[in-house]
Amino acid sequence: MVASLYRNHYVVLGVGKVGLRIITGLVELHESVVAIERQQQSNLLEEVHDLGVPVITGDGRHRKTLEQAGVAVARGIILASDDDLANLDAALTARDINPEIRVVLRLFDDTLAEKFAGTFHMPALSTSKVAAPAFIAAVTDRKVYTELNLDGQRVHLTDLTVCAGSALAGRTVGEIQADKVVNIVMHRGTSGVNVNPGHDTILAPNDTVLVIAPMNRLLEMESENRAATVQSRSNGS
Repeated sequence: MVASLYRNHYVVLGVGKVGLRIITGLVELHESVVAIERQQQSNLLEEVHDLGVPVITGDGRHRKTLEQAGVAVARGIILASDDDLANLDAALTARDINPEIRVVLRLFDDTLAEKFAGTFHMPALSTSKVAAPAFIAAVTDRKVYTELNLDGQRVHLTDLTVCAGSALAGRTVGEIQADKVVNIVMHRGTSGVNVNPGHDTILAPNDTVLVIAPMNRLLEMESENRAATVQSRSNGS
């Protein structure tokens, strides 16, 4: 009954851990959300209800279930269950119900994700590719947040803390961007956080910057930042 009143909302299929994070993120963005979950006894349903999100219990592959979730008048649908076939089936049915709806799929099969996205013009996110940066960050002690594709080029978003004695310390944002061919989108220093810092902003030891660049450029920047620290330790010993 509540879901039937929604318009221009988002539908999320699958209330697992990934689905819950997606729902929570959308709610934090003040978006209206309707969830679909096949399992009536899911441990996460209570958390979804606490967020004020209505849940349709049923199989998302069935047209009736999608219609109950208001797919016909929804802005977008995210298929986030752990079943590739169910996500694909639901995606096609949702597009049949509402040809204008934006459809995003979570798929485990990389090849299938690429083929489906190309053929049906629906963004298909491979779970392995999305998870890879998190594994890399954990094992290397880096914070690689997101892999992005800009005009066919892969770039990454990460943060970097300026080391004492680093070649980056004392240089301006503009100098580093031109020299390293990176884009510094945020700076945190003693005066606080500055989004899109000016080119004349000077970096000091222990300042943190958020950087977007191809991986090889990020590695060069990290290497230069660490070099002074390694040399200092060597001299000290």
